[in-house]
Amino acid sequence: MAVLANRKASDCVEWMGRCCAHLLRLAPTISTDEGDTIALCIWENERFRNLGPEAAVDHLLSIAETQRTAPGRLVPYILHAAQSHRETISTS
Repeated sequence: MAVLANRKASDCVEWMGRCCAHLLRLAPTISTDEGDTIALCIWENERFRNLGPEAAVDHLLSIAETQRTAPGRLVPYILHAAQSHRETISTS
């Protein structure tokens, strides 16, 4: 059982690392800390997590609202969107 838990934790860290790296390649104006924060928000969304890290970032950045967001506002926008998504799911 401990081996399975360690594998899941390892998979999570690897997924978020790949997600952050891909995000930083596509949006180099954000900091590594901001990339980590966004990766965590994406990871918390099961639909995005099932896409895989690179596809999740590509999908997120393809959304029209994200494209209109100034680079300095990308992190607050994504955090707000993630929170709104969580609230929608919890009330459904």
